[in-house]
Amino acid sequence: ERIAFHLLRLPKEEARQLIKTAFTFQLYGMVFFSVILFFLSDFIAVDFFHQPELRPLLKIGIIFFVAYSILDFIFQLFQAFQAWLKEGILNVLYLSLYLGLVCAFAFLLNKSIKDVLLANSIACILIVVLGIFLLPKEARSFLCLNFNFGEGRISNKNIFTFGLPLLFNNLTFFILMWFDKALLGKYDHLKYVTFYYIAFGFYSGIMAILKTIYTVFMPYIAGFSADSQEKIQHNFQLILKYFLQIAIFISIVSFFAVEPLVKLLYGLDYLPVITAFRLLIVLIILRAITNPIHMFMLNVYGLVKENLIISFLLAASTAILDILLIPLYGYKGAILAATVGYICFIIGA
Repeated sequence: ERIAFHLLRLPKEEARQLIKTAFTFQLYGMVFFSVILFFLSDFIAVDFFHQPELRPLLKIGIIFFVAYSILDFIFQLFQAFQAWLKEGILNVLYLSLYLGLVCAFAFLLNKSIKDVLLANSIACILIVVLGIFLLPKEARSFLCLNFNFGEGRISNKNIFTFGLPLLFNNLTFFILMWFDKALLGKYDHLKYVTFYYIAFGFYSGIMAILKTIYTVFMPYIAGFSADSQEKIQHNFQLILKYFLQIAIFISIVSFFAVEPLVKLLYGLDYLPVITAFRLLIVLIILRAITNPIHMFMLNVYGLVKENLIISFLLAASTAILDILLIPLYGYKGAILAATVGYICFIIGA
């Protein structure tokens, strides 16, 4: 994704080639993981979770996975060209269309997770079509699938030397996001998985605010690389302070707001969600600290491999602690594991 930030500095032909190359690799990745998920759906549903009813959900989830992957690629292109207004409009339209389709499907069809996934997939596809028409002309080159690897040598080099480590970095982030939930589904009652999943949904919504700031700052922070070490350190402290102030303010507000919100949306049977979310607040602060670290390592110092190593250690240590703590303490063990993992990451960085 972050290779896209270089597009503004490239001539149009090179930018076009880079977009085309990136989408080709993304297309191969979507096919690869879709095939794996399709053939492993029985094992995941029956042998791992012991829930045969998950099989059709996993298979229809492949459609959502492909549709959302392409939508995310479109959003990354708008970010690369710094077309923030268009991207914002598309995000609002996507959310509105998704909610509208969910309501329509709930009214006309059965109220099931399968219908929600289908509604989300349709919303993704429609916004992708609209997004393609709104993209700059040179950005639409990814629609031409007659890709020649010989012509894209420079783009391939950029992707493999800079983008591939970031790909593995994102895979470690995927482990952080889903490994604990998979273990919870195996070792704990599904109602506690539901409580934790809802709380994590609130947490993810708050983290989206910090991710937006992260995305906006990334291309500008690259300009600090030419500054002196003292100025870089000063800028790092300013951005770290900015992230912390926002995270602390959001954490305080959400700590008190989550209780009436959960009671309003889910009722008194879901009060454990409040406890789970309040425990997750510490991760908001820790993630706010790690964001500037990632930003400066990647865009100022170019420490892609080093960033990958410490991110992998974060994911590995958290996963090991998940294995040890979740069977004993449930979702509280998952939160404790993530907390210790992020603290180790900050110390190691």
